[in-house]
Amino acid sequence: MFGGVIERSAGRQSWICLCKAGVRGSSPLVSRFLIAPPDVMRGQLDRLQTVIGTPNIRFGIIPFGIPLSTTPQNSFQIYDDTAMVETFVGETTHTHESAAAYARVMDRLWNDAVTGHSARKLIFDAVEALPPA
Repeated sequence: MFGGVIERSAGRQSWICLCKAGVRGSSPLVSRFLIAPPDVMRGQLDRLQTVIGTPNIRFGIIPFGIPLSTTPQNSFQIYDDTAMVETFVGETTHTHESAAAYARVMDRLWNDAVTGHSARKLIFDAVEALPPA
């Protein structure tokens, strides 16, 4: 995942998920390396597609093979006005202007993402591209 955003307002949470896609065969979503057995991947992909259209969740996929408006360097999450950045050596917390920079990156990545029916189609194609269990 490139990043996620949690915004809290009036006791409600909004989750925004932005996932990066891999390439395997003709599917732009299945990872180049199967990080789990095909049956596990099918289950995970099924759960991903179920969040599309869920209230308080915005889900997008950035397919490989498209020009990106920015190049993500690390996985990150944004909680209100705080950015949490994951690296190989740990997690760092950013606030104020540095957190705002991550929010701008997230906005640019959303412009590159597919959502709704297009995201669901990528997930379906990924399931179809998986080898038999």
